[in-house]
Amino acid sequence: MPTPYEILAFFAWKGDVGAPVVPPLELRLLHILQATARASGDPVGLTLLADRRTDFPGLDPRITLDRQDIDPAAGLMLARTVAEVDFLERFDFARPVAMLDTDIVVNGPIGELFDEDFDVAVCYRRRKGQPINAGAVFLGNRRPEVVRDFMRRWLATYRRDFADQAMWWGDQAALNALLDLPRDVAVPSIRVVDGVRVRLLEPGIWNYAPRRLGLQALFPKRGRKILHYKSKDRKPDMIRFYERWFDGERRR
Repeated sequence: MPTPYEILAFFAWKGDVGAPVVPPLELRLLHILQATARASGDPVGLTLLADRRTDFPGLDPRITLDRQDIDPAAGLMLARTVAEVDFLERFDFARPVAMLDTDIVVNGPIGELFDEDFDVAVCYRRRKGQPINAGAVFLGNRRPEVVRDFMRRWLATYRRDFADQAMWWGDQAALNALLDLPRDVAVPSIRVVDGVRVRLLEPGIWNYAPRRLGLQALFPKRGRKILHYKSKDRKPDMIRFYERWFDGERRR
């Protein structure tokens, strides 16, 4: 039986408009994320963390809105991390969680990942700076309090050491600093970091970023579970990929 899981996504209006409406592109990407996850055959729900002002006309009723007092003016990525921690403090962990950016296509079943025994799973790339990308982080549900404590420490690290990156990149910088993995760490593998069982995943499978405007964007190799169309330039390719290979909630 496929393992059910919950996708946790985020949107907050960055402008100063009194009654903002979610941009059509952002709504489209959110629906693609949900539709491709459901097409994989996994029993999956999607919760959208959102500010209290933004209107979401046409939002799929199967998407759960979790409204919070989010202040993106204080820093968008810091606001997202605060919102994630707030949600997870209230979440019952009846199912595991995939914290995903909205510019992601779920290109195959990922519930099988949660059959493994871990608390947190991340993709590790062998590169200087920030080898872990925070756009796809997976949380197990076997030890909820360990996961909650990890998230609290992630947020505390962000606030203490990376407050100057509150708008962009700070969440990722804080995650890398908290885990502090050696560059030669084995991937895939399980590492125990301060009592947290951390599963290190292959980025080419679990957080693959197709090249911009290239054939990889429309015809990625089979076996890639998560396609991450990072950056503004890749978003049209994400839509083209979805329209070519998916029809509603059924893969052609």
